[in-house]
Amino acid sequence: MSNDMAWGPHQQALHMSQGFFLSRRPAPDEHARDVAGLYQAIGYLRSLDSGLTWHTTAGTKIALPGSSDTVDLLEEDESNNPKPGINHCGLAIDSRNRPYVGYLRHTPEPCSAFLKTQDESGTWQDLQLVEAIASAWPGYGASRFKPVFTEDDVLCILAEIVPIEHPNANWNPGIYGLPDFWLRDYPELSRLVWLESSDYGRNFTTREPIADVLDKGQLLPSVERPNGRFPIPAGTRPSFLYTLGDWRYANEGETIDNELYWVRMEP
Repeated sequence: MSNDMAWGPHQQALHMSQGFFLSRRPAPDEHARDVAGLYQAIGYLRSLDSGLTWHTTAGTKIALPGSSDTVDLLEEDESNNPKPGINHCGLAIDSRNRPYVGYLRHTPEPCSAFLKTQDESGTWQDLQLVEAIASAWPGYGASRFKPVFTEDDVLCILAEIVPIEHPNANWNPGIYGLPDFWLRDYPELSRLVWLESSDYGRNFTTREPIADVLDKGQLLPSVERPNGRFPIPAGTRPSFLYTLGDWRYANEGETIDNELYWVRMEP
């Protein structure tokens, strides 16, 4: 399970999003990887007392430890070959104290990027992130992304994109049932892109912050985030780190030496 936490403005609420990746005990003739992640889901909960108690968006108190049965679920599925391919991507909070939960789903269509937020009634609505990526980079989709808000409510998204069609693509049934596992052997396919919205995700502008390097992947991005007391100042953009190189498993005795870069974004 992966989690992300973020403060709302003035620490009035602590928000958490979760990615559930649940397994069962393998049979004697099964590999542990074969039964890992048969059930996957995306959840959300929040606290108004700095984490002492947690509630759903409807105000229902969650008995701890929370589970996929008690938190707000934005997405869930259970399947094998392929597995659901639901990947948690992160959480951002705007100045109105509204959460934006990001995640990917690779079934039934690969690289489907979702960014969900709540409307005035508290109902979760999907913003058109997958359409924005497809429009700017036809034939590509997100393999991971991170959303961040600046102090003046500019929504910034750093995304790693890959071609959806490839001669050796194995989205279905996947490797160990995982739709995106095949990408580990093709790091050079990954490139980083930037999306921005000044209207809470209704419309996006796009750009490519770094030049493409044909034989090396732009991998494992990490974007600067506000931490509650220190926002991303108005009129600025978050910086980010990324790795240029490889992300496969090292061979015995091998050291993979990647390049690490810090990028300062300008408005």
